[in-house]
Amino acid sequence: MSTKAMNCLMCKTEMEIGYVQDKSRNLCYQTQWLSGVPETKVVFGVKCGIWHRDDGISMIAYRCPACGTVELNAPQPAAPQSA
Repeated sequence: MSTKAMNCLMCKTEMEIGYVQDKSRNLCYQTQWLSGVPETKVVFGVKCGIWHRDDGISMIAYRCPACGTVELNAPQPAAPQSA
C-alpha cells in the first residue's frame, strides 16, 4: 500500500494519512473501492441489501490538519512477490 506524502489541494498543507473505518455490528473494516454500480441481492422476494464482493481495493484517506479536507485514494495493490 502506498503511503507517499500528499499536500492539500485547498491550502497546500501536508496531509495526514489514515483510513475510513466501516462498522458492521461488532466488526470493523477498512473502506474499499469497487468498480461498477452496487447490486442488491433478492432472496425469496426480499431485498437483502448490497451484495458482498471480495474484489475491492482498500482505500487510503488523507486529512488536512489545517482546513479539514479529506481525500480518498484507492491505490493499486502491490503484486505478490514470488520466492
